[in-house]
Amino acid sequence: MQRVVAGVACRFEERIADILAPGVVRMGLALGCNLSWSHMAFESLGLFHDQPDAEVVLDTVYLISIACALLTYLIVALVCHCGRKFAGSRSTCGLVSLSAAASTVVMHGATTTTAIGGACIVIGGIGSGVATSLFMMYFGIALSTMRTKRVMAISAIGYIVSTVLFSVYLFFEPFAAMVLCASMLPIAAALLVFGSMGAASGPCSQGETPPSRNLVSPEDCRQLKGLVRAFSVCMLVSGFVYEIARTVFIQVGGFAGEIVENYAFAQGVVAALVLLAAIGITLVIVSSSNVHAPEICYRISACCLVVSALLILMPIVYPDASVVVPLAINNASFMCLNMLMWVLVCGVCNQLSDSSARFFALFRAAWTAGPLLGMLVGRFLYFSCGYTLQAAFLAMAASVLALFAMLEFVFTEERLSRALSIMPIERKRRFVERCNAVIEQYGLTEREGEIMVMFAKGRNLPYVMEELVLSKSTVSTHRQHIYKKLGVHSAQEMIDVIQNVTLRG
Repeated sequence: MQRVVAGVACRFEERIADILAPGVVRMGLALGCNLSWSHMAFESLGLFHDQPDAEVVLDTVYLISIACALLTYLIVALVCHCGRKFAGSRSTCGLVSLSAAASTVVMHGATTTTAIGGACIVIGGIGSGVATSLFMMYFGIALSTMRTKRVMAISAIGYIVSTVLFSVYLFFEPFAAMVLCASMLPIAAALLVFGSMGAASGPCSQGETPPSRNLVSPEDCRQLKGLVRAFSVCMLVSGFVYEIARTVFIQVGGFAGEIVENYAFAQGVVAALVLLAAIGITLVIVSSSNVHAPEICYRISACCLVVSALLILMPIVYPDASVVVPLAINNASFMCLNMLMWVLVCGVCNQLSDSSARFFALFRAAWTAGPLLGMLVGRFLYFSCGYTLQAAFLAMAASVLALFAMLEFVFTEERLSRALSIMPIERKRRFVERCNAVIEQYGLTEREGEIMVMFAKGRNLPYVMEELVLSKSTVSTHRQHIYKKLGVHSAQEMIDVIQNVTLRG
């Protein structure tokens, strides 16, 4: 019994050591610095406290920056091959990080009271939007070469670190805040370059693209097209709801004033919640051969987002009540959902290496558009109409209905299960490689190979007929041809051939 326990503990420690390797930790810290830049720049007045029109400057710079980021992602998606080559180079990593730092310094001088200050608004907004989006593209390409469990660990570390850094940043004076914020992306770039040397899996090194050979079956390719749309809508809706709720809690709940300690405390609660979630996810990862953590994370995050949307009325109905807890729930749930989406997005890009830049750019475009819409609607309600009970109720009702529609029709648990079934888990990748080897060695046609993979996965005849829109006789004929070419007489014998095939290299 003691030997069994010791063996389990040893395997557990080995998995922990593999997932939390030094390179993975460095990349997690890099992601944390990267994410904290946007928090520092646009979720507090730290850069603009010296300006008489700080709120207006912050909103204007943020609007220009996020609009430029959205446009940059769309341009990269249109020229995906050039975008991948450019965004995947180390020189790009250093260039855009320094550009973002320079834009942060320029933003510090932004104001609407002088012509130079107005120019700083435009230049800082455009420069930061373009630079940070390209840097995020570099990050996505780097993570898309890694195993799922390591991407999970990197995203968990990143979101914990970003929350802690932002909590500390809130107590800095404007000049010190500018220096800290400007240093985030150069530090992230250095950590990313050094971290990727020890964190990447397989033959790919940083700055190189994954193998050009596509190991995804045609069936999975069709599913991926639907997942692209589902991911995009999910981040669009959740980002919109997050920003609407955050705007209400910040502006109406008293955080927009001088109560820095309360806001910092709220961020501390967020860090604690995200830390607990990350620990739970990590324990599930290292204790199971299957990746169930994303399903758990998705359910909890979605429920918490609905709760935070329902609490939008709280600052209006109970103006004297603290909104620290609702703000923490809203921020923590959105961060947990973001951790999940990093895993799913990078998993999809890992499987479709030839189009990974395009897919990641489309994901990030939707990821950016959601908060942008939420910011526009939230600030319009606040500055134009004021947050009346009726306006807050409409915002709450629209947010909850949008979330329920997303959960019920767009990004359901069934779609999540499909996404997880094509994640770059080693066992899954080896299965696809063996199927491709059988197709090549036995001269199967494209359609025969597609049907063979489906039957090897345990799909039944009606499923194959419905998925491929073929008649029963056509599928049966293809199956007979497959059996004849492989020299087998049953599905089990066909699976044995797949398992025993010799892989090249």
